[in-house]
Amino acid sequence: MTLISRHILRSLAAPFFWGVLALTGLLLLNQLAPLIDTFGGRGLDWRVMGEAIVLALPALLTLTLPMSVLVATLYGYSTLANDLEMVAMYANGISVWRMVRPALIASIGVMVVNFLLFDQLVPISNTRFRTLRYDVTRKTPTLALRAQQLNELPPTGYVLRAGEIGDQGGMLRHVSIWDLR
Repeated sequence: MTLISRHILRSLAAPFFWGVLALTGLLLLNQLAPLIDTFGGRGLDWRVMGEAIVLALPALLTLTLPMSVLVATLYGYSTLANDLEMVAMYANGISVWRMVRPALIASIGVMVVNFLLFDQLVPISNTRFRTLRYDVTRKTPTLALRAQQLNELPPTGYVLRAGEIGDQGGMLRHVSIWDLR
């Protein structure tokens, strides 16, 4: 690898890793509300919530890796152009293709990693997450009834509909119960 290629890759590496970190963090913040809704308030160990977050990360990384390549390419090459390094390279006889080649090779590497992540790790983590969520809801069930909606009562096979639910005592009025078995 030539000195120019290493310099271009070095200028692309930092924006790429910061992009992965920032974009994954933003998408993870978006996923935290459903995770807390599913796993929070049940008296579970903090490791269960941590495992749920770790299991959500592979799917988020498959989204953030391509975006990070875009961010790194735009930021890295605009920094090189702003510092007039691309002009200096071009003036010294380095072709545009040679300046772009390190980014293309690196992006192909990120593409292969993203494919393997999406093909191998995401199905495993999604399956484990689904199992974890099912185990948590089976072990520590919570019953949250909503007025004017069909509320399933999972282990029994019944569906309950309450016209009104009292705020203070939880008194149900106008109740209908259906047996789905």
